[in-house]
Amino acid sequence: MRLPFKISSGAVLLILVSAYFIFLIRADWVVLGQLNAEKAALSGLIGEASAESGALREEIRLLDRLDYVELVARQKLGLVKRGETAYKVVD
Repeated sequence: MRLPFKISSGAVLLILVSAYFIFLIRADWVVLGQLNAEKAALSGLIGEASAESGALREEIRLLDRLDYVELVARQKLGLVKRGETAYKVVD
């Protein structure tokens, strides 16, 4: 079967080279998309870690105060001072 037009070898080479570069660019776009998704996920983790760090710094600052340490000892550890009577409320 003969084509009604003639395709030169230069045109075929140009088409093949263009297809190759399009394939390379597409692969780079896929990698770029994956990296952007990973960057967004890591930015979220950094934000969470930063918030947790701020909360922990505040906790450290509060632990320098004796009244806060006493409050934590009473609430979390159930400790009482000498001479005090501890009561436990049962529902």
